[in-house]
Order: sequence, then C-alpha cells, then structure tokens
Amino acid sequence: MKSCPQCGSTNLSNTLFCDACGTPLRDDIVVEPTRLYEDTVNGGSVDDIHRRAPPTERTTLVSGQWALIILPQRHIVRLPEIPSIILGRGHHHKDPFIDLEPYGAHVAGVSRRHARLTRKGMGVYIEDLNSTNGTYVNRVRIPAHTPTPVQPGDIIKLGRMKILIQAE
Repeated sequence: MKSCPQCGSTNLSNTLFCDACGTPLRDDIVVEPTRLYEDTVNGGSVDDIHRRAPPTERTTLVSGQWALIILPQRHIVRLPEIPSIILGRGHHHKDPFIDLEPYGAHVAGVSRRHARLTRKGMGVYIEDLNSTNGTYVNRVRIPAHTPTPVQPGDIIKLGRMKILIQAE
C-alpha cells in the first residue's frame, strides 16, 4: 500500500495516481501541458495551450473566457472561443479537441472521445459522449448525450479525472 503525499489517502502499491485526488504516486511520472488540436480549412494547425499560475480566488465570467483546471496538479487549460470542443485522450478526430493524455487521462479512465463542451451565449454545457466511465458534474453522473450546464466553480469528473471549471 502507498500513502498519497498530497492528501494522505491509502492506495494499492501498483497505483500510478492517487484514487482520491489524482496526484502522481511515482517520481518518474511527468505531467506535460496539454495541446489543443484544431482542424482548419487550411489543413489543420496545432496551438499550444499556455500554462499559467492558477487563480488564487474564484473569479467571475469576463468576456466569455473559460478555463479547465486539472486537479490536483492545477494545470490550466484555456478553452478556445469556439462553439464546441471534445475532451478526451489522443488525437484521431477531425473535431476541435483537447488532449488530456499528458495529465494521466488513460490511467484515470478517460475515454478517447469522453465529453463535449459547448458554448451557448455566455454559458457552457458539458455532454457525455457515451463514455465508459461516465461524466460527473459536482458528483452527479450526467446521462449520455444530455447537455448539462456548468458554471465557474463546478467540478467535473471524466472517469476519475477531476477538473475545476473556471471563468477568467
């Protein structure tokens, strides 16, 4: 058994990430920043998502800018101002996509096409894409293919990966 250095939870000895908080349990696990993949009319482009220090207090919506904060590492992934984006792992899709694999998505049970975030007006909705391990908003599992509103401060879970929704 291993004890998590972040939250103190007990985990099986072969576990890579803490089941309670997602902290890497081995020193050789390096979490890299995610990349946004977006196909365009000109054949596609790849834009790096910039990492910044996490906000120290809850902010309010300003000009429609939203971000995902991957917990517990608190990596920030800004959502591009496009109507819809897929969250998952790997990139084998034509749709705009955020690859969560660098944050341990595979080990956390995130599907390749796990969920879709959609902007409608000043709001954001999450939709589970019939994932194997489910999508949760504030600990409540949402039905597949049912857009569910999310607000700044909400915690979504893709499988066991916890993500804080934040407005910047």
